[in-house]
Amino acid sequence: MNESKRLSRLIAVGLDHSLAIKNGCLYSWGGNARWQLGVGSSRKDKHLPVRVGRFSDWEMVSSKGDSSFAIRRGRLYAWGENDHGQLGLGDTLDRDMPCLVGSRTNWTTISAGKSHTLGIAGGKLFAWGNNLSRQLGLPTHGAVKSPSQVGEDTHWTDVSAGEDHSLGICGGRLFGWGSNRKSRLGLGSGGRNTVCSPTQLDENSGWTYISAGWESSFAIKEGQLFAWGSNYFGELGLGDTSERKKPVRVGNRFDWETVSTSLKSTFALANGCVFCFGQLPGGEILGIQTSPKKVDDSFEWGGMVAGDSHILAIRNDEVVSYGKNNFGQLGLGDTLSRLSFSPIYFSEQP
Repeated sequence: MNESKRLSRLIAVGLDHSLAIKNGCLYSWGGNARWQLGVGSSRKDKHLPVRVGRFSDWEMVSSKGDSSFAIRRGRLYAWGENDHGQLGLGDTLDRDMPCLVGSRTNWTTISAGKSHTLGIAGGKLFAWGNNLSRQLGLPTHGAVKSPSQVGEDTHWTDVSAGEDHSLGICGGRLFGWGSNRKSRLGLGSGGRNTVCSPTQLDENSGWTYISAGWESSFAIKEGQLFAWGSNYFGELGLGDTSERKKPVRVGNRFDWETVSTSLKSTFALANGCVFCFGQLPGGEILGIQTSPKKVDDSFEWGGMVAGDSHILAIRNDEVVSYGKNNFGQLGLGDTLSRLSFSPIYFSEQP
């Protein structure tokens, strides 16, 4: 795992809240209407990072909507919204604090979608939550309330859950399943509306990184960045706003490391530099950027995750935030939006 991918696993953004791991400790801040912060029964928003629990050996966090997940010593924890059983706890009750999901101790990857969740444990793929668009890859239409294994393969290395579609890498090969609206699965001109199980999207191997957004998808192979799906806001970075029905290479670089996409915007890292494209938070002012544009001239960026309203990144060992802040999701102590990245202070106090 490259360093930027490792660092990107330490930060996560939901619909209007944020998560981060700092020195092994788990922190959350922002909106808390569905207990997505995991700090107890109060639903009060938090404008500054608040420590979640007392453990100091957390390994990974993930969020996309109002559900939150974290991995600690191979164990999976979940809290927040649970309308579709996406927390994997066997019911549809919200949780106000991190709850242990099952008894497995070998979870390595977790990815939260809008209302479904994907995870990898021991090289096996598991899915749970909403399955209306077959985004779980399981042979059922109804919600799945506990982690269920998808297929029999034991060589899964990465997964990414989008709005109602899913991407995965198994043995270096790229797979997709779920909804194919707006060509988000990249199946080509004859595409099906729904794909019920993981389907290989490219005949080649060597894929190393994926990001499923709401209506668009990205993947990296041999340092090259590929994009497909909706492009209404120029979020594919291809110089226009035309939809793409299959993976298309973005630019001519060979050093892309990670990519993170949301509804309207995409951020990607290459050689320690961060690039952005699409309509960024504050886009009403900044407009649409249809090709990758370097954020600054530094080479200090180490990880980044993009949400619909705000962005978190790691720059020179600091966690920084940018974008809308109406719920305090930037973690800066107020509700003022920012049009540039600002560092976040982490107190050791709960």
